[in-house]
Amino acid sequence: MADLKVLIDQLDELSVDIRATADQTVSADVPQGTAEQLENIIIKLQGVKADIGGLQHVFVQAYQNLMSGSVASFVNLSDEIGGEVKEQAALFRKAFDAQSAFIGVVSEFGKPKQEILLKLLQPTSESITEIQNYREKKRTSAFFDHLSAVSECVPALGWVSVEPKPGPYIKQSCDSGQYYSNRVLQTTFKGQNEKHVEWVEALVKVFEDLHEYVMEYHSTGLVWNELAPVATETSVATGRAPPPSTGSSGGDDTGVHQIYVQAFQNFLSISSASFVSLSNEIGGNVAEQAALFQRALDAESAFIVVASECKKPKPEHLAQLLQPTSESISEIQAYRENKRSSKLFNHLSAVSECVPALGWVSVDPKPGQYVQQMVESSQFYGNQVLQDFTGKDEKHVKWVEALMKFLEDLIAYVMRYHPTGLVWNEEGSPPPVY
Repeated sequence: MADLKVLIDQLDELSVDIRATADQTVSADVPQGTAEQLENIIIKLQGVKADIGGLQHVFVQAYQNLMSGSVASFVNLSDEIGGEVKEQAALFRKAFDAQSAFIGVVSEFGKPKQEILLKLLQPTSESITEIQNYREKKRTSAFFDHLSAVSECVPALGWVSVEPKPGPYIKQSCDSGQYYSNRVLQTTFKGQNEKHVEWVEALVKVFEDLHEYVMEYHSTGLVWNELAPVATETSVATGRAPPPSTGSSGGDDTGVHQIYVQAFQNFLSISSASFVSLSNEIGGNVAEQAALFQRALDAESAFIVVASECKKPKPEHLAQLLQPTSESISEIQAYRENKRSSKLFNHLSAVSECVPALGWVSVDPKPGQYVQQMVESSQFYGNQVLQDFTGKDEKHVKWVEALMKFLEDLIAYVMRYHPTGLVWNEEGSPPPVY
């Protein structure tokens, strides 16, 4: 079997040729079915992306690339300089190893409570402290400026606990280390040993690459896997999420389509179940509407199974397949209209305004944005509930939080598995006719 990396490199080169050829080709000269063929190829590649390393996030591999690239280069140059610089670089590497392990946990688990998060971050925090303590113990060292540059920059690894702008936090940490980096360049080793100049450049490159990584994968804060079980203090990344449980041992059941079906079911069993349970505790109209809400989710779940097994139908047939979900949404909205005198009208309205988000399955090419718009429509009524019950009945506050969490997780699901629209199985069978 050909090496996967070689094939991907070849594909990368071909994509450039395809782009250039497409730019020079007149639309009328493109053979019929070419666009559909290209779309099928993209879908297959999405499956490859999801299957490599199980459900391991792309951002885990990207962090490992950072480790093997600029971090390794910096440590190697530190080893060449030797002495205290080499010893501190070993601690520096240890800190990045700790963060790499933590990133692996993030990719496979949901965000835990603050006290658990702090315990998961402890290995990284301890490594940062070790680096800083090492500098303090070596104040008489000829390499004190080197040690200080690293010691001032390394708190940038704390970006993992910064929201909503971890990128600027890294920049601020690097600015703190720049004074000492400049001393290495301008004073201590100016014109004496270019290896030290390269060392400073390598240190700067590490944090430039870290900043670029964060801005690409975690621009508004660390991205946890909210469709997975919540992390515990003993959670360890396996490097490969467990395969979907489909009740079948067939070899094709680990494909991207089965993966996103199982992911949706996991989402329902965690986020929607929590919301429905709280609705039942409140009771009355809220519980009754929640039963309709659950029915809508069940209809959507069944529809997603159809998409995973079938080719995309024509619009008129698609509308028929979506009818159970559409009818359930209408029921929820009609229920709200029939209960305008209810004391819990704001609850009913919050759900009624957000439930059209389930229509993302028919939105191309940005279904995630569509869901976000529905969230914003719902927030007005959610805030009304908070104003009415905060400090009076915390059950209603938790209810709003559960509804918002459901919507956040729905966005996460859509952006992870269907970022440009629902992924149909173009190698599957025609969809059923109702």
